[in-house]
Amino acid sequence: MGDYLAEYMPPVVWQPGKLYSYSSHSTALLGYLVEKVSGIPFIEYIDKNILQPLEMGRSTFLQPPPPPLADDLAVGYQYQNGKFKAVPYLYLNIAPAASMSTTATDMANFMIAHLQYGRYENSRILEEDTVRLMHEQHFTHHPKLPGTGYGFRERLENNIRMIGHLGSLLGYSSSLTLMPEQNIGIFIATNSFSGVAGKFLTQFLDRYFPVTNKSTPIKPFALTEEQLNRLTGTYRDLEYPRDTFAKVTAPFKHINIKKGENGTLTISTPDLFFLGNIPKYTLVPVEPLLFKRVEDDAFTAFGEDSSGNIAFAFNPLWPKIGAYERISWYETIWVQLGIIGFCAIVFLSAFIVGLIRPLVRRLRGKPFIVEQKFSRSWVIAGIVGTLNLLFLIGLPLSLWLIDVWKLVYGVPGIVVALLCLPLITTVLALVLTLFTGLAWVNNSWFFIKRLHYSLITLAGLIFIPLLSYWNLLGFKF
Repeated sequence: MGDYLAEYMPPVVWQPGKLYSYSSHSTALLGYLVEKVSGIPFIEYIDKNILQPLEMGRSTFLQPPPPPLADDLAVGYQYQNGKFKAVPYLYLNIAPAASMSTTATDMANFMIAHLQYGRYENSRILEEDTVRLMHEQHFTHHPKLPGTGYGFRERLENNIRMIGHLGSLLGYSSSLTLMPEQNIGIFIATNSFSGVAGKFLTQFLDRYFPVTNKSTPIKPFALTEEQLNRLTGTYRDLEYPRDTFAKVTAPFKHINIKKGENGTLTISTPDLFFLGNIPKYTLVPVEPLLFKRVEDDAFTAFGEDSSGNIAFAFNPLWPKIGAYERISWYETIWVQLGIIGFCAIVFLSAFIVGLIRPLVRRLRGKPFIVEQKFSRSWVIAGIVGTLNLLFLIGLPLSLWLIDVWKLVYGVPGIVVALLCLPLITTVLALVLTLFTGLAWVNNSWFFIKRLHYSLITLAGLIFIPLLSYWNLLGFKF
């Protein structure tokens, strides 16, 4: 685990204490520190100090669970193409964060220990003050928003403060919720990636802890058009892989915040079929940077950067706790797709004119009418267009065919081979720049041909920063 974390630990991007972003690797790092401080393996330490005292005999961090526990392991399912499909067991290198197999009965003992501030029957795993410290709120983006404790995240609903933790993995999902003041613990596990915890908790609270008037009147707070415009834009969840080629998944975590009617804001996802859709939410201003959501009375806040510009939206998709960063116009999915579309069309034309057309003319016994000394330049343009088209089509297709979950075991050879193509075309794009300059200086071809070649060169050059932005230039695994 130490070797893995040393190589793959995500870098610290934000100033500590400024923003909240959950990271499984951070939890794995804590587990590794347990090993270093205690001098014994993490799994052994947890078994001795937590599982055994709490009589959690059917819980383990071993992958897969040892016999006889393995015989009772639920099969995980993933919803694909209109039906549930059984999925294989997922082995991970971040065991402390994602590899515990357990039962609801065992987790009941764990929850009882927390509700009794560290004690289960005659055993004690934590001092009472330590448990209270874990349960306290240690960070929030705004006083009216739920925040986080140590390992627990808050949920505020029906005037009840809950703390808990969610888990989702290939084939499984789980939810642990504690209501310390009500002395209640709820654990939900499902053998599918999409769980039912969120809806269940809301219905549970409405049934047993109803609030007669959930929608309290909101004191009007009018914002000017200019103030509302400051807040609108496209925002991206902070929890995305910034430094690997998996950054291409970032658009799945985009939301749009736009002006609504009567001085409100609306939250929605970009209107793209592959992004999925969230319901549209309406935000009513309560303070200049604080809004209340009409649909469920949750709050959303906005944050400024050091220059006073709006840079963040906090908890826009409650009950998820976290920050969304406002992105520049050129990072929006439509602009990125527009650039990709332009490049793809130009690359296709280069492929046709630079390779296909001369080949067809040669098969027909006709010469390719272009100055001989510059014919090689069109072949290179055709090669650049062909290789870039292969990359644009091949990479998403290969990732779709292999199932992205398999990337936790390493990058398949076909993907590595495809990532070699941009390295080749980047060098060739610089060659195209030389040929373009010579064509214009020497007035070599008809104007339309020079313009076409210049467009191919431009597309090849634009493609370089585009690839770099998405971490696709080089082997960034």
